[in-house]
Amino acid sequence: MKKIFSLLIILVLFHASSGNAQMRGLVDRRGINSASGWADVVDHFVINVYWDDTQPAENTYDYSVIDAALAEAQLHGHSVFLRFFAGIHTPDWIKNDIGWYDYTDDGDTLKVPYWWTDSFGVYYRNMMQRLAARYDHDDRVTTVSISRCMTQYAEPMIRQTNVEEVRNDLIDGGYTEAKDIAAQKEAIDDHAAIWTNTFSSYAFNPYQYVDSNKKLQKDINVTTDIMDYCVATLGDLAAIQNNSLRVDPSWAGNEIYQLMYDHMISLNETLGTVIGFQTATYDRVVDLRATIERAIEYNATWLELPGGYDSYTGSAENPDCELADFDLYDQLIELGGDQDPSITLTSPREGDYLGGIISITADAEDDIGIKRVALFVDNVWIAQDKVAPYQFDYDTTALSDGAHLIKVKAVDLAENFTKTENITVVVRNAPVMVSQSGTNIVLNWQGYSSATYAMQSKSNLVEGSWVNVETNMPGIDGVMVITNEVTESQAFYRIVLE
Repeated sequence: MKKIFSLLIILVLFHASSGNAQMRGLVDRRGINSASGWADVVDHFVINVYWDDTQPAENTYDYSVIDAALAEAQLHGHSVFLRFFAGIHTPDWIKNDIGWYDYTDDGDTLKVPYWWTDSFGVYYRNMMQRLAARYDHDDRVTTVSISRCMTQYAEPMIRQTNVEEVRNDLIDGGYTEAKDIAAQKEAIDDHAAIWTNTFSSYAFNPYQYVDSNKKLQKDINVTTDIMDYCVATLGDLAAIQNNSLRVDPSWAGNEIYQLMYDHMISLNETLGTVIGFQTATYDRVVDLRATIERAIEYNATWLELPGGYDSYTGSAENPDCELADFDLYDQLIELGGDQDPSITLTSPREGDYLGGIISITADAEDDIGIKRVALFVDNVWIAQDKVAPYQFDYDTTALSDGAHLIKVKAVDLAENFTKTENITVVVRNAPVMVSQSGTNIVLNWQGYSSATYAMQSKSNLVEGSWVNVETNMPGIDGVMVITNEVTESQAFYRIVLE
């Protein structure tokens, strides 16, 4: 097939790759539950990693809790989510160095460090580097939380600032909304650079902040902006999460949370971004079966169950939510598949010269079926195809001169994925220059010795087909020129690659 001469592209194809497996199905947020019946349907659990326990002194590290939990996970064939707790669980020696503010919860005075400061960012980054060096390539670890900007819970957008005195202390400590947003994005940057084989999960909520008048505000637009930043920065290793899923028509947060959920679903459907949920606490779930069904509806890859789920006896609305309901969820999410799909970029091939609108094709296979194949150019999602044969018509004129990257990604029905390594692309925009000499038209363009060209013409751009004027013109590394006599009152010309 001939290509319109707009750009010249050199492709170099590498092997396919995949990272640590992601969590799929049901997750116990409290640890392993081996109670009869439940072990078969709940096969992931959370390890709560408290910073003050893990780094009690500046140069002292204690990984014993994590290592013991991983050994237990391996014994039971489970995988784990490392939920890192900064905020009130930041070591006192760090708080003493950078400063903190107090707030009271249930009679206890808790110290929250100034997470928005550069110094705190350095401490957090160093701790992540330590953890990643030990666990980033451990297949038992699927996911790690992004928790730099948390206060009490591992939810970076929640602020326990209902009390005026706490808001005053926050502002007096140098907090601003702009600094907070910058710190949120810097934490995402750090995870992208440090955790290169493990999913990083960000627990989103409607963004809370204290304004210049020391009032607590919410801004869902900041939530979606940081969510987009998270996905763009972390790429295939981004996991977007919310820890408040419930089905309660009387809940005041329904409307604003639904806006957030809609954005999460959109990112999943367009980019394939992984979605995870934690249910609300046991006393707030109201209807666990309906919550399970909602997680499925929202394309969740995993669902963290509420504490006490194994003794759940239902609700007035659904009194029969039992083991079978959890088993159903597990089947729907996992779909019996634990193998990564295979994918190959079949066209273009290494060394091809391309231009205009090209056809990019891929072959993908999987043991339980392919859900979608996505095309990325310069690590930016371009399009997806859900039906074989997988093909993308791409307009190369959207690219500028210089180096570019191309890859494809296959996702199976259980959300396992494999992607090709980036293709190295060198693009040259080479416009055809047109001039007239008497009754002749003269075309010149930048040629390449490994290409073969043809000249085509037509008398009407809207109707009719392009007609070959000159074919099999061998390329040279330099300016090429062709002259043709014009015999019609109107004619259009183009140069194509053969």
